[in-house]
Amino acid sequence: MSKTARIIVKILLLIIILFLIVLALGKSQTVVNLQEYQDLIEELQKVGFSIEEINKLLLDARVKFYPDILKKIKKTKVPNYLSSKSRLLKKYSLKEGRAFIKKNQKILQEVEDTG
Repeated sequence: MSKTARIIVKILLLIIILFLIVLALGKSQTVVNLQEYQDLIEELQKVGFSIEEINKLLLDARVKFYPDILKKIKKTKVPNYLSSKSRLLKKYSLKEGRAFIKKNQKILQEVEDTG
């Protein structure tokens, strides 16, 4: 599918979703800004949600959106522990980890047994 076709499909999808939201919410309620949640919609589709399931989710009156949380999640960088720059799998880090486990073995076992 060409880039232009994908853009047209996305625009049509947004129009359909917006139409469904307007129908579901009525005139008196605020409409969700779908463009603001386009990344969320795409991520939900990537993990296997159908557009029908996403529509139901967005239209559910019990769902409350927190845009400030979504913005924070987008800005958060997840460290890559498998990168060569990571200290997690270096010999000294593994040595320190083993020493910590040995030193705290009793407490760790108690936590594991109760958890």
